[in-house]
Amino acid sequence: MLDHFKPERPDSYIITADRGYESYDLLFHQELRKFRYVLRVKAPDSSKSILSSFTDELPEDQDEYDVTIKRYFTDKYTNEMRERPQIYHHMNPSKIIPHFLPLLDNRHLVYLNFRVVKLKTPDGSVEYLITNLPFTFSMEDIRACYHWRWGCEVSFRYLKHAAGLLYFHSKLPEFLLQEIYATLVIYNFGVFLANEAANDYHQHHHDPDNKYRYTVDFSTAFRTARKFFSQANEKTIDILRLLCRFVHAVKEKYRKFARPLRGISAIRFNYRLFCVVH
Repeated sequence: MLDHFKPERPDSYIITADRGYESYDLLFHQELRKFRYVLRVKAPDSSKSILSSFTDELPEDQDEYDVTIKRYFTDKYTNEMRERPQIYHHMNPSKIIPHFLPLLDNRHLVYLNFRVVKLKTPDGSVEYLITNLPFTFSMEDIRACYHWRWGCEVSFRYLKHAAGLLYFHSKLPEFLLQEIYATLVIYNFGVFLANEAANDYHQHHHDPDNKYRYTVDFSTAFRTARKFFSQANEKTIDILRLLCRFVHAVKEKYRKFARPLRGISAIRFNYRLFCVVH
């Protein structure tokens, strides 16, 4: 994704990513492309965390902190480097780190510094973020950047569950891309309809005395968008007026379900076939 993203001013963008993307190569890739980033990483006590190599410098006795890590990363491992781990960090050249080698200078060194931010969330849990944003960005600014990433999670939720991209119907890459792009078209059109209908509802139908704030149902907007494409009709339909009939209350407290972690395979269209026996 970073290779396909080629803006004119890379330093004016902030790349955010969840824990599944954490790796040294991602850090080197973003440094090579001059991107700013805010990445969520695993806790330092995890052996698979980037922070596991810097536990001596992290004040874990504090609820929140903002610590700067400074290192010379190298593919060499001399006696001096081995004796000074607080300055040098060895990168195994046999590992998959293709964006590390272009950063090395003639001494086989690349200097890298990033901030490690420990944040406490409202529910009492702790999150760890690493960023190369300057100190003009406070901890509250970094917290806001992390919160903006949640909009991507909400979009994926609607894309998978409401727009129907939770299951695929093929295993061939060409058919998978076809299904993904078709669903994205329906998703974008459905979001456009829902937003327009929500604005229309708040302007003409909203009652300020209501206890809750009401919004248009996204699932209904997606179904309406799908029918609009699949059932061509010469009769003119006021879609926004139709969607304003399907609203629901926005409540602050949501019911939490356990997240099912299981593999999902393709579901073919063969279930639509049937046999006729004489």
